[in-house]
Amino acid sequence: MKYFLGVNVFIFLLTLCNINAQQKAFVYIKSTPELRQQIQEQLADTLAENYTISQNKKLFSLLSKNSFLQKESSKEVRQSIFAKGVAFILLVKCEQIPNGYRFYSRMIQKDRDVVLRITPRTSQQLFTQFNNYLRETTTIKNTPPVVAPESSSKTWTTKIIHHTVIGLTCLAISSIFIYSIFLLFSKGKIIFTLCVLQLLLFQVLFVQIYYWLGQHHFEHGASDPYWYQWILFMVFHVFRAIDIIDFLEEFNIGIYFLKHRTILCGSTIVIMRLMIDAFVIALTVKFLETRMQKIYSSIDAFKRRWKNQLLPVSLMMAIVFLGIYSYCAVSEKWFVIDALLLWPVDNFLRVIDIGDCFQTFDWTLHFVFDSTLHSSMEVVFRFATGVLIAKWVDRLTTTYFRGMGLTLDEILDNLEHKDLNVVKIMLKKLRKIGPEVKEKAVPRFLKIVTIYQLDFKIHKTLRKEYIFFDEDVPVAAQNNLDFTLVKTLQAIDKNGEELCKYFAASDTRESASKLLSTLGPQCIPYVMRFLENTNPNIREEALNCLNNMTSPAGKWCHTLEYLNELPIVLRMLHSFDIEIKIVAIEIIKNSKITSSIAGNAIPIIRKMHKEEESREMKKLCQEVIDIYKGICFDDNGNYICY
Repeated sequence: MKYFLGVNVFIFLLTLCNINAQQKAFVYIKSTPELRQQIQEQLADTLAENYTISQNKKLFSLLSKNSFLQKESSKEVRQSIFAKGVAFILLVKCEQIPNGYRFYSRMIQKDRDVVLRITPRTSQQLFTQFNNYLRETTTIKNTPPVVAPESSSKTWTTKIIHHTVIGLTCLAISSIFIYSIFLLFSKGKIIFTLCVLQLLLFQVLFVQIYYWLGQHHFEHGASDPYWYQWILFMVFHVFRAIDIIDFLEEFNIGIYFLKHRTILCGSTIVIMRLMIDAFVIALTVKFLETRMQKIYSSIDAFKRRWKNQLLPVSLMMAIVFLGIYSYCAVSEKWFVIDALLLWPVDNFLRVIDIGDCFQTFDWTLHFVFDSTLHSSMEVVFRFATGVLIAKWVDRLTTTYFRGMGLTLDEILDNLEHKDLNVVKIMLKKLRKIGPEVKEKAVPRFLKIVTIYQLDFKIHKTLRKEYIFFDEDVPVAAQNNLDFTLVKTLQAIDKNGEELCKYFAASDTRESASKLLSTLGPQCIPYVMRFLENTNPNIREEALNCLNNMTSPAGKWCHTLEYLNELPIVLRMLHSFDIEIKIVAIEIIKNSKITSSIAGNAIPIIRKMHKEEESREMKKLCQEVIDIYKGICFDDNGNYICY
């Protein structure tokens, strides 16, 4: 940062010193009344017949501001004075001498010194011709001559210095931009100071172009631009860069005392706007990412509130726009190709034209004349097009570029994103980082499960994208009592009535059952309460859920000891429903319970083994008895659990 600041200060001081040195190359010609009168009278006789006001309206507009034309109201006098000005400017070759227009406009004002700038671009022959002309056309003695540059060696030295400083300025601008992009993609940082330094360097570059490469690169008034005009010039182009839909241009809002005129200056403005747009886009994305959860929630709430009205309103607005557009095209007799192709394409290109090349170089594809109605239609069309493009770009960046430049903490924060696509991208990013993120990632997974209680897609995504989910989350649920899945289950239990409705709905029963299965055996006590429900569909799905949790392939095998839910299992063993008994036996079979807990269940299972007639039940009971043989009873059948 200090390096860039030092370079910026150095270039600024070097530019200021060279401009001050160039100011000393002025030659002052005293504009006396006699000299003005002599020049105007003699030049008027030369070219008055060849020039009229209509042939050069721009020059007449300039000359109309001087004192002579304000006092004289006769058309003939105005034409004569205008012809004098044209003749004078042509003879001093104002296209080659900078400030030729300004030289004349100051000369015809009373009691003013006329300043003619001497630059290395002006040839010795031109100065000689101009001095000879002054001597021939004026009777004033001792007229101060216009002096040419001192020597060619000094001219080339000055030129080399100027171009070197301009090159250093461009190099500094490029270095700051590249460094800013590096910080953005590697560390996710946006440094506002670097953007300000960039704008200051562009300001210096425009001043360098004006004073060193020629004032013909800009359109300006009779005098040099003041310092505040340069600042306004920069501020205006910053706003133009931010104005994506070109509202300022369409309604002709801008500054007119200083404009670019050449391709060099216009290209510099385009590059500056591109860099400003890159900074603004990065800043906007950074701002939205930190508040995306809240924004998505607001958008979802808005959609839920106005979901039924959005489509009709959008269609109505589109129909109204097409009606106005068709009316304008027919009533104003647009060309068919303009109405059907060129006007929409032109406005679409202006939306994606980030550098504003169309506005900078005055490009246009159609021949539709500007008006307030046309400008309004263009703004509306560009806004709608911009929204669609933004939505497409967001989907593209979410799929391909999301996660670039994000730190581990930022990736974990985005796991709580409302958009499931973003969650998937973040999980894939974590998978690339490796297992070393377990310590920080698993508590976030628990929080996600807590936030999205009934969102089966989120849990399915977690299990699919993060390979350590089934291994780490159960352990974390035990070790982190403040942040466990039990809190989710408690939240579900508090809303048991709503969950019953969720279970009972035919289109959501299966997904709800799978959801509770993914949460693991911690939700067994809550699911078992649905076994007593009068709705057979709810009882059926609760049994399916319990079967999924206690299947041999399940990895949740420590629940009974952790939750101490033995009374519930014992109550299931005494149930009159054989399916509930089978579920209870499978829970005991697949759970690592202590002998003290198993001792309460094994006697019941042995009794069921003797009394039940079902072969499936007898086989299952025998498997449980074999598993706990030697733990709860010896080979002779004597209980040793107590």
